[in-house]
Amino acid sequence: MHDWNMNPDGLQLDSQYPTGIVSVQTHHGDHSFTIMNNQAYDFIESSHAVSLARAHPVNLFYHGTLALRNETSQKACKDLLKEIDGPVFLDVNLRSPWWTHKNLRRFLKTADWIKCNREELDLLSKQKTKKKANLPEQSKSLVQHLDLKSIIVTLGAEGAFIMENRGESYQSTPPRFVKVIDTVGAGDAFSAVSIMGILKKWKSSTILERAQQFASKICEVQGATLNDMSYYRHLLKKWDE
Repeated sequence: MHDWNMNPDGLQLDSQYPTGIVSVQTHHGDHSFTIMNNQAYDFIESSHAVSLARAHPVNLFYHGTLALRNETSQKACKDLLKEIDGPVFLDVNLRSPWWTHKNLRRFLKTADWIKCNREELDLLSKQKTKKKANLPEQSKSLVQHLDLKSIIVTLGAEGAFIMENRGESYQSTPPRFVKVIDTVGAGDAFSAVSIMGILKKWKSSTILERAQQFASKICEVQGATLNDMSYYRHLLKKWDE
């Protein structure tokens, strides 16, 4: 974090539990995940997080669903949501057996934006949609039900889709000739650029295009991040023009 000039003030250190680990197995291009239990992110200390939020302005609160599996981190998230008077971006990662509809429902209702994949959209909607044509209707229904600003649905090789609360929707496709090495980290890369676009007030179509571009780049490397800082700087300069 210091090497990348990131502010570590909000970083909590845990002497009892290990840094979160997900074991990734690859078989014929497909990935399976084993998510370890009782990791440091399961035990986020609430008072420290809240005091930090009180000391600094919060433009947007981003959190995922996996850390909600443990009551300790779940409490920290609840306390932060009470403290922060700002928009919420919820990254949905429904990994069995670490979620339930009942536990997830209360956090869905606090979100302004939700990002999920197609299978997760089906689970959130409690219905199985086989026809691609039903995607806009299904997304619009969830946006209205949860009173969202928009929902972003990633579609793998087919790109991504966004539905706004005004009923307008957009779809992007991945860049041509993407040489996929592995897809680990692509979802987080997509979320990062989506949040950047929200904060910079990009159009929804621009958010999708740029998030898809960056996620595709991550698919072309081994692992979830790039070690080349110049690539990030190049993108930021290009997008700010």
